[in-house]
Amino acid sequence: MRTRPGFTLLEVMIALVLTSVVALMAYASAKVTADASATLDDGLRVVRTDRAARETLLDLLHNVRPQRQRGDTSFALLGDTLKFTAAGAIPLDPDHDWYVSIYPGPAGLEMDARALGRGPATRSRLELPDITRWEVRVLPPRATEWKDLWMPAPVLPAAVGLALWGSFVVPAGNRFAHVAREG
Repeated sequence: MRTRPGFTLLEVMIALVLTSVVALMAYASAKVTADASATLDDGLRVVRTDRAARETLLDLLHNVRPQRQRGDTSFALLGDTLKFTAAGAIPLDPDHDWYVSIYPGPAGLEMDARALGRGPATRSRLELPDITRWEVRVLPPRATEWKDLWMPAPVLPAAVGLALWGSFVVPAGNRFAHVAREG
């Protein structure tokens, strides 16, 4: 009996099955990698946005201006709304003073800023949807107890404490920022 050159049907089918299994494993691996990359990119975007927002808030609080004329609100904490006048911080124009209001809104923490002085009537709005709750406290000058209320006055607080809660990528529960004023 003579054997013919070539492959039997069984050998071809086994080769097809093995090739299909390897191709499916390669596809699954590529899909998992792409999904992980997309998740990481989304997480980094949220972290960068969160970090930029916190840095903007801290810069503004470091640059709170005292009352320039009678009737100005230099700093006030009424309920869950913080209002103050500050020198600009990125992304706000640093050549102007800004009247800033920060409060919880329906979409998360919101910040409204309005340019003061001789510049154009410019408004800026920042929404932080990842921040679901915040707590603000102030430390009066030469005091040891933090207060939940600060009525508008010519005197600025010695420090401001912020605690932010939200749906952050880093499961930290809350974040606390303490801004102490110099002098």
